[in-house]
Amino acid sequence: MNALLTLNKLLAERAELDNTLASKLQKSILQEAIQGRLVPQDPNDEPAEALLLRIKKEKERLVAEGKLKRKDLVESTIYRGDDNKYYEQIGNKCIEINGEIPFDIPHSWTWCRLAHLVALISGTSYNKSDIQKNGVRILRGGNIQETKLLILDSDVFLPEAYMDEGKQIRINDILIVASTGSKEVIGKPAFITENILNTQIGAFLRIVRPYFDYYVAYLHIVFASEYYRRYIRSKVKGTNINNIKAEYIENMLIPLPPLNEIKRIVVKKEELYCKL
Repeated sequence: MNALLTLNKLLAERAELDNTLASKLQKSILQEAIQGRLVPQDPNDEPAEALLLRIKKEKERLVAEGKLKRKDLVESTIYRGDDNKYYEQIGNKCIEINGEIPFDIPHSWTWCRLAHLVALISGTSYNKSDIQKNGVRILRGGNIQETKLLILDSDVFLPEAYMDEGKQIRINDILIVASTGSKEVIGKPAFITENILNTQIGAFLRIVRPYFDYYVAYLHIVFASEYYRRYIRSKVKGTNINNIKAEYIENMLIPLPPLNEIKRIVVKKEELYCKL
């Protein structure tokens, strides 16, 4: 009996070690991906500045069509000067931001603020007395587990009067926990891979909504990385109730690869994950 217990214990410890190792390898893959070390650079790729320009022009078109607001156009350009330091041009103002740059990236990449790539949408506030057994499903922090969205039996429902199309979750949305007392939970993301009708977020969550779908998979890599988690923890450090202000997300620095390299990174990441 003792031998059997010992064997079971050893097998359990081995399984735990396997899971820990897989988790560490996943984190390493993600970090390599966002630092430009997962796949080789191709000198024939258009540089990331061309991708940013494309995004800007497409957003300007949407503003002209009334589908975006002018405030969604971010007037910020980050570049490396002749002195090898990083600067940010905002209108007529230019400031050195070298101290903000967390790591080196390839020359074909660029840094940008996340606000270039996404819109932020706040959650629905409601009165507890309005909770009912059906209607509009309201997602909360417990629905986010391991970058996935879980539909729970304990989900809250509100009358149809609370329905807000802007807060309705959509495919490619990234949900994050924006307010919680736990530093481990704050910022946890969930990646929405399908449309779920009549479902929106509660006040303690935020929707990070990419403007265009061709960089969504890369943003998933960024939001699943330790870089993102460390950034969020640094912003809420020292507070009892942790709140992610909109500016924290909008101002987050994103290492942006060329579009063709984004595609190679996503394929390679999936390939490596399948081997773990």
